[in-house]
Amino acid sequence: MTTLLKANNISKTYGLDEPPVLDNISLYLESNTITCLLGASGCGKTTLLNILSGIDTEYQGEIESIIERPGPDVGYMTQGNELLPWRDVSSNVAIGLEFHKTTQPIIDQRVEDYLSLVHLSSYAQHYPKALSGGMRQRVALARTLVMEPKLLLLDEPLGSLDIVGRRRLGTALKNYVRKYDCSALVVTHSVEEAVYLGDRVNILSPRPAKIVDDIEIAACGEKAYTTVLSALLKATPEGQNAA
Repeated sequence: MTTLLKANNISKTYGLDEPPVLDNISLYLESNTITCLLGASGCGKTTLLNILSGIDTEYQGEIESIIERPGPDVGYMTQGNELLPWRDVSSNVAIGLEFHKTTQPIIDQRVEDYLSLVHLSSYAQHYPKALSGGMRQRVALARTLVMEPKLLLLDEPLGSLDIVGRRRLGTALKNYVRKYDCSALVVTHSVEEAVYLGDRVNILSPRPAKIVDDIEIAACGEKAYTTVLSALLKATPEGQNAA
């Protein structure tokens, strides 16, 4: 496996009079691997994704990456689906490809493939207002994957889906990572989702956030769920709400 990104001692404070959000966070993201990030609401998970994506450049510490950040090899899916209401589903998914001046035949094929992946082929000509929240989230995931990035940063990508949809899209995401030998960092509040999706699970403390545990799922065997849950509860009492 190749290390695509390594973060060393990342800290973040929004102002001189503000308490720190992140405190000396170090992690690495390897190819062919999904890392899940668990922690209490408001602990700084989204802030960390903003830094890793290259959007936020005001931080302390160092990031080593073999891919350009931000750039087409980084796929960042935020919590808000941010679909353009005047574009139908197909053209929303195609935005990134259009921006990078991809030829139309490739755009058409890619959009078709990734709408099929998220089970929305029959909604290609629908507009966002006609979709449920979960469907809009699936469109946003297709829009992220259609660029076929090497590094995926996904902020609660399955949060609005029912349990069947979560498992189906989770399987699709795992297959994508294996097929393209990429790396994914997935923020979630679900222990079950983290154990199902993740090869590794990083546990964050409350603010200022630190990584207090790095759990290899395969090494836990049948005790993976209880191991992750126990680590989360130990990190913060609020972790009980994520079980």
